[in-house]
Amino acid sequence: MTEFIKKITERIDQSLSESKTFDVPQKNIQQILKYLKHDILLSLYRKNPIVEGNEEKTQFNLEMNKKVEDLYQSRYGKKFDSKVHAKNKQLALFLMGPPGQGKTASYIVAAKETCADLGLTFIEHVNDDYVPKRNHFVMVVQECAGENSAITFGGVPRAEEVEINGKKMHVLKKAVNFRFTVFDECAGGVLLFDDAANAAQVIQNVLLPVAQFGSFQGMKISNACIGFTGNLGALDGTYTNDLSSALRTRVIPMFVTDNVQDFANRAYEQYNDSLGDLGIINFLLRNKQDFAVLPDPNEKSGFACSRSWDNLIQSIRSVVERNGGRGRGEQESLEEIHSLAMSTVGPTIGQKLAGYYNSLIRGADPLARQFVLDGKPNMDELKNKYKGGASAGDISFGYQFATACGDYAVNMIAEAKDPNKEIENASKRFGNAVLQLNDSEFCFALEHFKSKLSAYVTDFSQPTNKGRELKGEVRKTIAKAINELPDCDIDKREMLLKVITDFDKLQSAVVSNKKRAAMS
Repeated sequence: MTEFIKKITERIDQSLSESKTFDVPQKNIQQILKYLKHDILLSLYRKNPIVEGNEEKTQFNLEMNKKVEDLYQSRYGKKFDSKVHAKNKQLALFLMGPPGQGKTASYIVAAKETCADLGLTFIEHVNDDYVPKRNHFVMVVQECAGENSAITFGGVPRAEEVEINGKKMHVLKKAVNFRFTVFDECAGGVLLFDDAANAAQVIQNVLLPVAQFGSFQGMKISNACIGFTGNLGALDGTYTNDLSSALRTRVIPMFVTDNVQDFANRAYEQYNDSLGDLGIINFLLRNKQDFAVLPDPNEKSGFACSRSWDNLIQSIRSVVERNGGRGRGEQESLEEIHSLAMSTVGPTIGQKLAGYYNSLIRGADPLARQFVLDGKPNMDELKNKYKGGASAGDISFGYQFATACGDYAVNMIAEAKDPNKEIENASKRFGNAVLQLNDSEFCFALEHFKSKLSAYVTDFSQPTNKGRELKGEVRKTIAKAINELPDCDIDKREMLLKVITDFDKLQSAVVSNKKRAAMS
């Protein structure tokens, strides 16, 4: 159990009434994404694809079903059984957790990945002028916490004339929110009710038929994955209401927390350019306890969570780019970076991050640039700043240097006209630098280089359950280039094999070969 989860549990235990509400399974973002991608895929399957009098829509429905069946087979290795799925009620997930832990983002990420797999166009925002198209996948997020009127939320009443048994009469109907009507004209989408846990009771009552029957104010919502999110109310300082027991019995509640490694993988893929994450991931991997903290209701500044860190990365990237870009704009940006850090993740962690950036920008980064990008290694300067990694400050510098070297090497490869031709040269420059570091910093450098390269150059990698991973031939090329360097001694070579290649598999193969040789 992480320190963050322990703190949450302590706060929950302080209030018996609140603690009962959160006795639910704890899942990280990667686990949640698996659930959501499955649910989104099933929601796109048309149980009744034939539309009388509309041949075009019928054809599209049949094509969508074929895409869903093929992707299901590919993902799960099992044929899609429409009869079985038709009998299974698709309950909505209700993701609970502190603000900024990726609850809403999980739905967006799962939707984007499914769209990519099915060749659909992802529409993240539906405004009043939006025109739905067949190949669109729409993301509709309805904020619940600020709503307290069933009329504005559920639909404005309007009179309408209808004919029943040959008799005309006026009845009262509702004008439903336009955004809820677009799903049937698209491939599908996600209808997410954000912060439903803290919605007024009257709004939670409106959501009951949505959760149970997939209908809103009498209108069936087709081809949409319905979801809910909720903060912790009094436990995290958000708007507070009691979560409806009736709503809880119609959904699958799960407690969600993000973790540093999952965040790092997403950041590498999101910011895969010359600026990258500008060292934030290295800071978090070295200070995991600072990744997420529970907000103090008495504090007015920001607090650390995955949303805050993502916002900080974007803000720092913008400032550095404005001041000249990577390798030039960091020095000019230091003062602004300090202010952004303390505002975004709070004064305590922000001050710590400011010290980290002072060392990174004024020492490790420009030195790494000399070694890797310029190809002019300055061994004397490295020895002077690193001093063999004997002190805590030296070790911290070593990790910063390792990160910057990996960044510049990956940029060299990714920005080359032919990355396949550049990988050996960049790996040698990178290896020449990081081989000067102690074992722990050296291994960190290799892991960082490998992870970042797999996200930046997707032709070099393949998707796995743990994120993207470099292909075997690419890893061999890197290992061979570094192994041939003069400073790669026996100990470094062994670590190189462990981190870059499938060392365990390699050892097993060697043992098997020896056994076969002995038998023959």
